[in-house]
Amino acid sequence: MSEEFRRALAVDDVETWVDCSLLQHPFFKVFLDGMQVPIRLVASPRSVAGQSVNGFIDADKTRDVFTQGGTLMLCNMHEWHPPCRDLCRTLTRLLVAEVKATAFYSPAGCQGLLTHRDDAHVFVAQLDVEKRWSVFDLPSDPRARRIGTVDQAECGPEQVVTLRPGDGLYLPPYAAHHARAQPTASSLHLSIHVREPRGRDVIDTAIDEVMTTEMQRAELSGNAAARAATVADILTFVAQRLTQLDPADVVAVIEDQVTGK
Repeated sequence: MSEEFRRALAVDDVETWVDCSLLQHPFFKVFLDGMQVPIRLVASPRSVAGQSVNGFIDADKTRDVFTQGGTLMLCNMHEWHPPCRDLCRTLTRLLVAEVKATAFYSPAGCQGLLTHRDDAHVFVAQLDVEKRWSVFDLPSDPRARRIGTVDQAECGPEQVVTLRPGDGLYLPPYAAHHARAQPTASSLHLSIHVREPRGRDVIDTAIDEVMTTEMQRAELSGNAAARAATVADILTFVAQRLTQLDPADVVAVIEDQVTGK
């Protein structure tokens, strides 16, 4: 594992955020037995500028759920934690892809999320203590390649990998998986999600490039025949202009959107 990953996050950081921080939902969630714990059971309101604001992490409540087996999930760390932000920005420039960071802090012997699929490339960095990963085959049927919780019995053969501090694991998009901390101690890992541009991004970008203001404002009025004629004109216009686009120019626009140039 590179030093950038090692420096990104430590258990001491997590413990400090639990004890005393402005960490607020939805930038943290807690999962118990695979289900998200209601935010009222792990958070409390705070007085901000004289007003009561809900959703701030409550140390006592969170630690109580943690002792019951709850996993703390730190969400969108690329937006609020400088080391993760810097790491994700570096990867974004290198890979020309959307990169996000999420951390999971699990108590000994406990599993955070149920078996599930993600629609991104996932790079796991084990940061503290061991964690046991169960990884399953990719579904051969594209219709089964959907995100979210899945029935483990339908996921094919299980491959078990134990990650130790400093180890990494790559999970391709839609590979079903779950992770469990070893019985000895609490475990922390960082997941980097890399989502490359998709076909929809190509279509959206190309349409934005060819549509004129006049065409965008064209109204479908009149009877059904008149509306169909207007649609035909729009489709013909768009089709003709799409064939004139240089694919390299479309790629450049998408890359600029991804990297924020």
